[in-house]
Amino acid sequence: MKEVRLLYFTCSVLITHYALLTTQSYAQRFGNEWINYQQTYFKIPVAQKGIYRISTAELRQAGLDLNNVNPAALQLFFRGQEQAIFVQGEADGRMDEGDF
Repeated sequence: MKEVRLLYFTCSVLITHYALLTTQSYAQRFGNEWINYQQTYFKIPVAQKGIYRISTAELRQAGLDLNNVNPAALQLFFRGQEQAIFVQGEADGRMDEGDF
């Protein structure tokens, strides 16, 4: 009987030790790995799915300094995935009043 208990105890210790080793070897993803902390981000809430036009006036109102922004470098992210955007007026390298 002692041998069975010792065998059971040894097996349970080995299984527990193996489980701890395998779970510690994998890092958990938090979902924010895409964030570049050297960049500035602005959250744009939307009420429903669709295509939205954001004017330079709305960007200024949100606090974006458009004098130092290259419109070709603007990015849009949704749940960590970069989305395709169209920037009208990006060819001249600056955000003018008619751009969006």
